[in-house]
Amino acid sequence: MGGSARCRMYARYRTARAGQEFSMSDDKTKVGGQDRNRIAMAQDYEVEDFHQKRKHLSHERAKQIIKAAGGNRQKADEMAEAER
Repeated sequence: MGGSARCRMYARYRTARAGQEFSMSDDKTKVGGQDRNRIAMAQDYEVEDFHQKRKHLSHERAKQIIKAAGGNRQKADEMAEAER
């Protein structure tokens, strides 16, 4: 770990100990209901996960469905099932 990374980690530690909150840009460990209801087109692994669970769809068709559903997971699931 480089010196600058260590400095950033220590700064976060000091901030947390002082009782101040800090936020991370995209903390993958903090997933909840809101995150599970959406499919992020910008996240390749989310699109790939959707595609892998629906082998009857091509990768491109899976992306089209997600885009048409506006990222709404339930809507995308329903659209994918309608194509079976």
